[in-house]
Amino acid sequence: MTIDTMIDSAPPRPEIQIDDKQTGQVQLHDLVFSQSWEDPRSDILAFGEIKGKTLFSISSGGDNTLDFLLGGPKRIYAVDINPAQNFVLELKRAAARHLPYAQFAALMGIQAATDRLALYKSIQNNLPPRTREYWDSRPEAIQKGILYAGKFEGFLRYARLLLRLLQGKRRIQGLFSESDSTRQQQFFDEHWDNWRMRLLFKLVFHPSIYPRGALKANYFKFKDEPTSFAESFYRRFRHVLRDIPINGNYFLAMYLLGRYRNPTEMPLYLQEMHYATLREHLDRLQVFTDGATTFLEGIPDNSIDCFSLSNICELMSEPETQRLFKEVARTAAPGAKICFRNLIIPRNAPPGVIKENESLSAELLLADRSFIYSKVMAYQVVK
Repeated sequence: MTIDTMIDSAPPRPEIQIDDKQTGQVQLHDLVFSQSWEDPRSDILAFGEIKGKTLFSISSGGDNTLDFLLGGPKRIYAVDINPAQNFVLELKRAAARHLPYAQFAALMGIQAATDRLALYKSIQNNLPPRTREYWDSRPEAIQKGILYAGKFEGFLRYARLLLRLLQGKRRIQGLFSESDSTRQQQFFDEHWDNWRMRLLFKLVFHPSIYPRGALKANYFKFKDEPTSFAESFYRRFRHVLRDIPINGNYFLAMYLLGRYRNPTEMPLYLQEMHYATLREHLDRLQVFTDGATTFLEGIPDNSIDCFSLSNICELMSEPETQRLFKEVARTAAPGAKICFRNLIIPRNAPPGVIKENESLSAELLLADRSFIYSKVMAYQVVK
């Protein structure tokens, strides 16, 4: 397959609308993420102890929200403006509630299965009506494994084809064989930091490629220091491959290999050792399809202890961002913790009661296992 063929056959772009007049926010209506691509370890370090606390979490692919359940919170409000993101979270929750672990893992796509549709049909009556309607109409997505059903995950499949073409299978596998940090850095410098990888990033993050498989790029007003969109992502990618241990980085395995390497290198909620705890805590999860600001407007003052906000403000106008943080400040309990990210567009909490822990933010970014974010910020509400 040639590069031109892969570009022409790239997956269709998600259905996206921009509705600034009504909401000041990009509206998404198809399943963009079937996995969560934010490192939950960053959020957990920003939050500290979450046992018995109330959390607000952007649903996204549902992985991080389900990971948070393992910490024993009192409740989690999982909120997403995109109904499809909640459909995947609801399906994961129903599968965990009603399937033994081996069948759950098979339906998710982390174990081999001959008939995932049969597994889905065994639990479909336990889904909310709209969630069932959504998945009933997508048998091919189910058969692939739920973790691979999103548009972004489809985009990564094509990126991996380009990677294998330009870099070769031996170099890819060789990177994962290095367990010593010095040897890992040396292997990257000798075999990865080359013109082929820079070409890959120019192709993958080209305006005619990236919008089709990930989010629509033309609402990102690029303001980073590097000279191009692709260069910014390559700089982050280089840091993760060179400076963060390969062992345990399940994000990197999924990016480059399209699979998790072993049963202990994957999100915690997917690991069999945590399955009983996950099932025990599922009733503490409440799922809402709404804008984050609108949802918080209906929540009492001082009632939320932790906020996992992803990078949602990059889908908002500046005025809408101000409205969101006003509601975060109002609904936050004294001392509440916030984890917040930037991808491309610089966004920060406005001055006031929300204070950034700059040293912790720097530590989180340096240790972040998912290379795509330019900033990972830890805040605390002081009031």
